[in-house]
Amino acid sequence: MLAVVWCHASGGAQAQIQAQFTLEIRSDLAFPLEIPGTVVDLSPDAEGRLLFCTREGRVGRFDPAAGTQKLLIGPSQASFAGELRAVAETPAGDVCVIDEAGDISIVTQGAKTLLYDDLHMIIDPTDLAVDEAGTFVIASATPSNGRRAINWVSPNGERWAYYMVRHSPIMRRPVQLAADPLTGGMLMADAQSGGAVRLVDTVTNTHPLSDVDVVTLPFFSSSQDDGDLAVQADGELLLIAGSRVYLTSRLTGSSSLIASGFSQLRGIAIAPSSGGVASRSGYSAYLAAGSDPTLIHELPDVGAPASVVLPALGVVPARGYYRMSFSGLNVFELATGIDGNLLVGGDKWGASFEVRRIHLPGFSSELIAQQSDGLSGRIEGLAQANDGTIFAATREGVVHAIQEGPSTVVSTLFSDPLNEITRLKGIVLDRSGDLFLADREGWGMGEVRKLPFGGGPTSTVVTTSETRGVAAYPITGGLLATEWVDTGFEGMVSLIDVEAGSKAPLTELEGMNYTNADSWADGDLVVDVLGNVYTCAEDDWAVHKWDPLEPTGTQRIGSGYKNHPSGVSIAASTVASSTGWSLYVSEYNFLWEFPDIPAPASDMLDAQGPSPGRLLGFMRPSIGRPLAMIRHPSGAGLVIATSQATLVHMNGAGETRLLADAGGGLFGELCHLAALPNGHVRVLNGSGQVFELDPQADWAVSPRGSLGSDPRFGLDGSLAELAFDAEGSCYVADGERGRVVYVDSGSGARTDIGGNYSFPRALCLGAGTPDVAGAEGTSLFVLDGWAVWELGVDGRAAQSPLVTPLGWALAAEVLGAARVEPGPAEPELGPSAPGRAAARLGLNRAQVTEPDGR
Repeated sequence: MLAVVWCHASGGAQAQIQAQFTLEIRSDLAFPLEIPGTVVDLSPDAEGRLLFCTREGRVGRFDPAAGTQKLLIGPSQASFAGELRAVAETPAGDVCVIDEAGDISIVTQGAKTLLYDDLHMIIDPTDLAVDEAGTFVIASATPSNGRRAINWVSPNGERWAYYMVRHSPIMRRPVQLAADPLTGGMLMADAQSGGAVRLVDTVTNTHPLSDVDVVTLPFFSSSQDDGDLAVQADGELLLIAGSRVYLTSRLTGSSSLIASGFSQLRGIAIAPSSGGVASRSGYSAYLAAGSDPTLIHELPDVGAPASVVLPALGVVPARGYYRMSFSGLNVFELATGIDGNLLVGGDKWGASFEVRRIHLPGFSSELIAQQSDGLSGRIEGLAQANDGTIFAATREGVVHAIQEGPSTVVSTLFSDPLNEITRLKGIVLDRSGDLFLADREGWGMGEVRKLPFGGGPTSTVVTTSETRGVAAYPITGGLLATEWVDTGFEGMVSLIDVEAGSKAPLTELEGMNYTNADSWADGDLVVDVLGNVYTCAEDDWAVHKWDPLEPTGTQRIGSGYKNHPSGVSIAASTVASSTGWSLYVSEYNFLWEFPDIPAPASDMLDAQGPSPGRLLGFMRPSIGRPLAMIRHPSGAGLVIATSQATLVHMNGAGETRLLADAGGGLFGELCHLAALPNGHVRVLNGSGQVFELDPQADWAVSPRGSLGSDPRFGLDGSLAELAFDAEGSCYVADGERGRVVYVDSGSGARTDIGGNYSFPRALCLGAGTPDVAGAEGTSLFVLDGWAVWELGVDGRAAQSPLVTPLGWALAAEVLGAARVEPGPAEPELGPSAPGRAAARLGLNRAQVTEPDGR
């Protein structure tokens, strides 16, 4: 046995000695090698040498083949925040260590530099690895009792997040990590239920797990600091547990015992053999056994080592682009108004209750209402109706209605006289005017309650485990509710059937670490047109995304919100964005932006409405609000007109390209479109100007005069749109109800065939997508807000698309005068009240003001 004698001195003498300290080991001496202290980790470097660190603060390396050893830093040279736990080398060649406080330091000869100072995330770290990009990956416990995680920290130490926390269906307790040469994934030693080896998918955003060995049960644990993995180039791996060494076969999915009888093992790594023992492969496994001193044992005849560098895991999520401070307002609610701007609500430390509008893209703040106007408490729920009314709910359960105008009026719709609401955490408006309220009642208790149109009392829809937020889910017509459930990454989202009064977990939308404190406002939700759900969680400082097409968990797209995340909403981007849309996150006093998000879904509940259909595509808000749509003259795709004099083509894949805009001679809001028999397209703007475009001449624009000269004359795009099939049956966009209605030409029967829309504006029939279209290949395309939806229908598309009707004579002719309810007279081409068109067809209960910007 070789006893290594460490040199110690003081002051400058110590630094000089340590800087020059290299101990040569004669090649004829065999292991075990003795190292003072307790070695807790071994890790190969790029040159095949082995790095080690001890609990007491020693960091060094030894080269078994060359017989040399070098101390990089000793216990007296650096002040770590606690015991050292693991060591690794970065792709740049730096030696890094993590201590028990979760701090990561770069170690050089005789010195260390703190790179990452952990505040909350990491407890009891047991392993440190580095990926190809230099990102640090850590296995550790979390502040939540009994929960362990894989964490990642950016190469510069500025961004940090949980990479993976799993508790369902079985708790996962990662203790050690390694790169997998077979799949390019990450191997994880899981200490749960006797110990297992699992594979983490590093490509899929939700990081699903698969089993490597779940049958051997070697019983390693974080308290023993074992479970370390050394992976061979062929994918077989060595694992230590207690005093034993196992070889895991990827073929059989089991492990065999290959060595035992050591003192407690805490580290294993593969390197070239020392030459002191025979090794046919030329490689040996080196084992760190016992404590103070630690003996490094050599186990010969193992396979060549795989790289210990993990595959590039991607970019560690951050808080997004910083956008603004709320200037003293503590924000507890964030929403998007019907004009496309942001709405925020909150207070100033328990007083001065406010609702503000944040104008995009400049982020100027406009006060809408405050305590002196009648707001009675901290605002924790906001929703805006299509008529512009803003509903603002306080944490005490009082619901106010705000009517903006020259003199803003704040009225109280519901004062909760019976104390039915304990702590309100969000509201959702439905089509009938009812409100659904998220109520956190106490530890583990909550409800979703319904407030009928016109006032209380409220009624219980479902009970929950501490409701944290609610949102409409138009993909199914249900209501989403976030629930705390229990301590430690148990948060989940339930899908509620408000008609049946039942709920069910939304598959794998779980694992959020919501707080259960009533003082904070996390658990907010927002949904995009693809059905993705976004939610923020206080106790893992994160924003989660759930993709229904990737139902294996959630992805953390934002992290680092130490100042209380309180809201999420989708609105137009103010930075470069592939979609034109961004997710906005409120963090108490700050606002952050994430670009490249799909357009927002309808935020109004329509529990009885049918599905909106299949999403074809959505528009970018930068080119204006979509107002009109027809089938492309060629039959391939759609032509869409916007409020900013822009005409675009949307193909069958939902992709858009510019056809014409102001640069070609268009101007004004383009309200109506018509296809002509010669293949040209006519466009009508809001001031009555007519343009004709020739698709065969690169969509050249030719003015075609005006429909009127009265300065009061004007048109808008809010008239109910109609589409007729070859048999004369009619499809009607009912904006107020958010539905599409089919009216049979023979019987006059009316059927809702599409719903859960924001405010459908335009319809057209055409050749549909094969798996969506009706029996004769026809689909109805619905322009709703910023999105186009496709519904398969049984009728045949007319051979020539019809001109969009501007008056109601055509509607009366097609539907039959007896079925058109009388309404107030209006000019054939004059201004019309939004929603009046559908009302005159007998489809609405009341008129509403058409939303601007949805």
